[in-house]
Amino acid sequence: MPELSFQALDVIAISKIILFFTFVVFLLAIRYKNKTWLLSLLASISLTVFYIDFSWSFKKMWWGNNGDEIFIISFLSQVLHDNPLKDFYYHGLPAFYPPLYFWITGLFSRLFTANAITAAKIGVSLTIFFWFFGTFIWQKIYYVFINKGNKNSLIKGKSILLFLFPLIYFFLIDFNDLILKPYETLPAMLLAILLGFIAESFSSDKWKLKEYLFFGISGALLFLSYYFWWFMAIPTLLMLVIFSKNKFKNLLRTTIIGGIILLLSLVYIGPLFLSYLGGIENWQALYFVPKDFSTFVSFSLFSWRGLLLLIGLIGLIVYRKQQFFKANLILVISCYLYQFISIILYVFGANALQAAKPFLFLTTASLALGAAKLFFELWQRYVKPLSNSYKFNISLIILIFSVYFWPMTSFVDDPVVRRQIDINQSFPSAFYLSESIKENVDNYSKKTWLSSGVPEINAYLNLHYFIAHNPHFSHPASLYSERMSFIKELSKAREEDFKNLLNNSPIDALLLYKQSDSQNYSLFFWADNYPNGGKELVIKIPKSQISLLQWEKAYEDKEWLILLKR
Repeated sequence: MPELSFQALDVIAISKIILFFTFVVFLLAIRYKNKTWLLSLLASISLTVFYIDFSWSFKKMWWGNNGDEIFIISFLSQVLHDNPLKDFYYHGLPAFYPPLYFWITGLFSRLFTANAITAAKIGVSLTIFFWFFGTFIWQKIYYVFINKGNKNSLIKGKSILLFLFPLIYFFLIDFNDLILKPYETLPAMLLAILLGFIAESFSSDKWKLKEYLFFGISGALLFLSYYFWWFMAIPTLLMLVIFSKNKFKNLLRTTIIGGIILLLSLVYIGPLFLSYLGGIENWQALYFVPKDFSTFVSFSLFSWRGLLLLIGLIGLIVYRKQQFFKANLILVISCYLYQFISIILYVFGANALQAAKPFLFLTTASLALGAAKLFFELWQRYVKPLSNSYKFNISLIILIFSVYFWPMTSFVDDPVVRRQIDINQSFPSAFYLSESIKENVDNYSKKTWLSSGVPEINAYLNLHYFIAHNPHFSHPASLYSERMSFIKELSKAREEDFKNLLNNSPIDALLLYKQSDSQNYSLFFWADNYPNGGKELVIKIPKSQISLLQWEKAYEDKEWLILLKR
């Protein structure tokens, strides 16, 4: 086994102390209070404190500054240092990725840090805290102020479900996924609940303004957080309308909700739509791996997660006559329908649109709701009639059993995780390069850079580029293929043609890696490799051509050369 540092051992030791106090406090809460709001608050506090202790010493993103982590820190860097409404790579373009999580995290983090990696940790901490207590408050607002008096209400005398929903979903998803993609995981859970709310309210004879505002504002916030989930949510709403008694009334209600969502989302989709008028290349939607055509079968996972997913499916089927769970059963069907339509598109020569994307989080969220409902009904039927002493003993057994599923146990005890804690204690080389750029380049964020490919530098600086290192993170309105064609033409040009191409382009700063090739500067890209994900692409520019440029040398060391247009 690899040796661990004292820093890693400190993190592990403190996580076990947090686990112990969490267990004791939960035990006392169950024994003496047993209030849903208290359980939700305790879970939020303990898990947030755990994550802060776990991650705060990291100098990198959890699994390193690569992959999706690159665009996360780039977006957060843009919000921390510049205009939050603008794209994180290109000058003059609006934000194209669903921005709300990054806006909230980045603007809040401005109070504490200028480092995007620290901001990312703050964002995950806020997500974990909202996961239980924030979700409880949001659900409570609905059932106390919005849906008060509805005979079909799910929650009549069953407020413990407000805690069980997020708890089981938390156990079902991998803690790694929550750390990496809080902007996907939390909206998936909230959307599954919101669709249940709307389905319940369809049975009401009359809606007041508060219903429209609650659903419209909640929907807009979720759309701005991660709009992709709405490709499954919209068909679900339409099917709920079709199955409802008053189809016309509920269609009108749904249309009004949609209008509110659209209106509140204009701050994002308005500028984005205008930017698309000049052309669009959506490389993000084109990303495909063969695994996207795999069939998601919950009970095929021979593990406790697979069992829990199967229980969730049974719960949705058994209680499908209750509108809340009917909505989520339809949502699960919509996820499969989305994959099926993507496969049909592929068969007829079109591109499959991330066919398996809904299953990991959105389908899992719906199944978590089904599992919570089934467990609750079993408790009501077989445990609630027992004496308080028996009920406490059974609660204690469940609490002891749940210890394994908390990240302070199963996650931290993983040898791979423990090793990664140590790896994350050191700064990457990009940090030191960023310091050199700060010291030697004025107004570096205002320039348009052509880089050899060190995208993790955006964790420390908000640089803007002529071309992104990865088309899947590139703004659709940037017309990536045209920019790539220019780079390829530039690599083949010689002498005056080379100088003219570069001098007449928007590029006014070069960040070039010197050591990959004695004769050339290499530009490293991650290129689309449909239908097999992506692959590395290297474009070489002769050093002899660069030497002909009459640009200012701003910085040079053994590895890097920075040139600025005069």
